[in-house]
Amino acid sequence: ITQKFHLYPHRKFPFDAWLPGRPESITRFVADCGDQPFFLMHNIPSPHRPFQGHIRRTGHSLVDAQAAPPPGFLPDTPAVRADWAEYLTCVEITDDAVGQALEALRRSGRYEDTLILYCGDNGPSYHRGKMSVYDFGLRVPLIAAGPGVRRGVQTQELTSLVDLMPTLADYAGAELPRPVQGTSLRPLLEGQTGARGHDAVYGEVHFGIGPQACQARSVFDGRYHYLRTYNTDKPHVMC
Repeated sequence: ITQKFHLYPHRKFPFDAWLPGRPESITRFVADCGDQPFFLMHNIPSPHRPFQGHIRRTGHSLVDAQAAPPPGFLPDTPAVRADWAEYLTCVEITDDAVGQALEALRRSGRYEDTLILYCGDNGPSYHRGKMSVYDFGLRVPLIAAGPGVRRGVQTQELTSLVDLMPTLADYAGAELPRPVQGTSLRPLLEGQTGARGHDAVYGEVHFGIGPQACQARSVFDGRYHYLRTYNTDKPHVMC
């Protein structure tokens, strides 16, 4: 695993190595694995606040705030435009980091036999984004590549990040624990006949302790999105 690790207790998630996210550390890790199967969870911190820290660290040029208006549900003010431009700059920094990781994998000679899953864990850190069950908070990227995975195909089937573990277990030939949330995406990725996603996907926010905590639930069936938010009169921190 690279970068952040906020899973506790650590003994229940016994990764063999905790690496910095630099390309050379990824190259070294894959090389050390030789011909053996490996799993690398490459976390990229740059889309997170504070945006300016990532921009200063990389020296990446800023996205033009005038050319990148914020989403329509955010106020279109100079301050919001400047902040949104910083976020988009961090998205470009993230794109660079993904490219560096893929290049490291290519140099290792393991690119063609590796299943690659790219995803976000939540929406941007804005109103109705991160820490919410609105579309802006739940609809995240999910891109797959690798042996047997169809290329250049988009699907409207409903999937969820709880499907990642069953998918990886399926490709690894590992037996799933029971019960388990989620289902393998392998049939969808490979275009197997009759493959389909979920009838509905669910979202949940529970942040804080006790009955006054920030809580929200949602369900989406591909057309209708039902949201229910509790304690709306209580402020909560959006990290």
